[in-house]
Amino acid sequence: MVIIKVIVFILSLLSFNVLGCSFNRNFVDFVVSQDKHVEASKPNFTVASIHRGTDDGNGASCSDAGIINLKIKDDFIKEQGYIFEIVQGVFEGNPFSEKATFPDKLWHNKRLYRFIWFDGNSIKQEPFNIMVKIIAVSISGHKSEPQFLEIKHLGVKKETTWVEVQLTSPRRHDSQR
Repeated sequence: MVIIKVIVFILSLLSFNVLGCSFNRNFVDFVVSQDKHVEASKPNFTVASIHRGTDDGNGASCSDAGIINLKIKDDFIKEQGYIFEIVQGVFEGNPFSEKATFPDKLWHNKRLYRFIWFDGNSIKQEPFNIMVKIIAVSISGHKSEPQFLEIKHLGVKKETTWVEVQLTSPRRHDSQR
């Protein structure tokens, strides 16, 4: 009986990450078909919004997720996927796939590309400034000219409910010795 309790205890410690947050995948891998020749149109994305993560103290919530929403200005092109690559700047946790992606058929807005990363694991959210190269890939595998999109955020200084105090020992003057 004791062995079973120990095993259950160990498994409960190991399963903590399983109880955490998970997200539905917004994209599917874009499949190239050589059946017909289709040129890729140059992408025209803008930054629609950036949401920075927070730490609500609940390890199982999704509050620590950051979200970058990119919106394509052009008409939605059904036979075109996109490759997103950070080419300049430093970013904590790359939200972009190395493969060409396409919105999942269940995703409600095919013009909105949502990228999620874990962002809320510190007291403040650091600023970032990255340059993303976006290349369109047609159904026949042709690649477009790249679009370079600057994505930046000034960061967030989080409010705390506690006050940090630095204690120092009182100095003794030479006359008190």
